[in-house]
Amino acid sequence: MKKNITTLFLSIIFLIILLELFVRILIDNGYNYELEMMKYSNELKFSVIKNDGSDYLSHYPNKKTKIMGTQIETDENGYRLIKKNTKKNTILMLGDSMTFGFGANKTFSDLLNDELDDYNVINAGVGNTNTIMQINSFFDKDYKTNPNIIIINFFINDLEKVKIRKKNILDFSYVYNFLLYKLKILTLKYNNNFNYVEFYKSTFQDSDYLSLTFDKLKKLKNYCDNKNIILLVNFIPEIRQINSNIFLKEKNIIKNFLSKNNILFIDGDHHFKKIDHKNFLVHINDPHMNDMGHNEIFKYLLTYIIENKRF
Repeated sequence: MKKNITTLFLSIIFLIILLELFVRILIDNGYNYELEMMKYSNELKFSVIKNDGSDYLSHYPNKKTKIMGTQIETDENGYRLIKKNTKKNTILMLGDSMTFGFGANKTFSDLLNDELDDYNVINAGVGNTNTIMQINSFFDKDYKTNPNIIIINFFINDLEKVKIRKKNILDFSYVYNFLLYKLKILTLKYNNNFNYVEFYKSTFQDSDYLSLTFDKLKKLKNYCDNKNIILLVNFIPEIRQINSNIFLKEKNIIKNFLSKNNILFIDGDHHFKKIDHKNFLVHINDPHMNDMGHNEIFKYLLTYIIENKRF
């Protein structure tokens, strides 16, 4: 009996190892969204847990890796590497993976940095973060960049609660992450009453978390006013739903708050609705924008900066 149990246990271990090798060798082609997100999380990111609860995620400094076919490199502060010059002013970009540029070779931060004569642009975007975490990061370390302008790049999922936890061995398993993602997709596919659109909408119904987000934005606004820093919120479009106005109600909740608190904002929807945006995704299964998409974000941000005399 004991021998049979041992044989069964070893067989299961062998099967797991075999499946792990199968996914790593035959499935992982560098463009599987779920596997690339796993690599990004394990190779570039770490969590910062504070005693006051103001937790956030950050990047390891001076790291190089290839994610979604794109060579990624961080600088000495953990920001995505951008060539810096002797420009006297600084624009700090806060945001999630859309800002970080998951799958993009040249982000809108890079393009602005190349184009603007007076500003160095810092890309402090970190994937799988929300607005609260981004502001937590600013008050813990990003303020040291001494920005003249802070742009919070808001995406529709930036009210999602993100639980920071210690990594375990399963977080590094290719087969586990691959199957878990496929199971989630399958569950959503056969759940007609719930999908990613409904999930994003549901995050705006959490009044407590929404209030906490607004409190963080007020804190940042007060800091910017005291330091004479320009604060701008950039609404990055969800281009899969750009023509449906499906998130109009949710965006207006944020915009009404920003207007009442004299916080500048710009909505990229107005720009993207005028152009053919069908080929702007990194991959058919990846919601992030590729280089062409980042170029369009760059265009409308540059126009805003040039036209706004306070910049």
